[in-house]
Amino acid sequence: MQRLKNLSHVLYHITIVVLSAAVALSLPFTARFGAKKFLAYWALIENEKMFLISIEIVTAVLLIILLNVIANNLKDRRLSRMAKEAGLFALGRGGGLIDRSRIRKMK
Repeated sequence: MQRLKNLSHVLYHITIVVLSAAVALSLPFTARFGAKKFLAYWALIENEKMFLISIEIVTAVLLIILLNVIANNLKDRRLSRMAKEAGLFALGRGGGLIDRSRIRKMK
C-alpha cells in the first residue's frame, strides 16, 4: 500500500513538471498570438471615445471590487487570528449549523 502511495506521489510530481514545461514552452507562441490580436483590435478602437471611456469605467469598478475583497479578507484574517488567540476556535466539536450559531452567539 505504501509503495502504491509513493508511486502515485511521484507520478503526480512528474505530471506537474511536464505541464509546467508545456506551459513554459508555449508562452512565446501565446504571447505572439495575443500581441497580434491586440494590435489588430487596437487599430479598430483607438479612436472610439465611448469605448475607451467604458473600458476605463469597467476597470475602475473592477479595481474597487478587488480592493474591497482584499480589505474584507484582511479584516476577516485579523478577526480569525484574534479568535484563535482567544481560544474560540476550539469551542465546538463539529462544523454543523447548530455549533456555528452557538459559537457566533458566544462571540
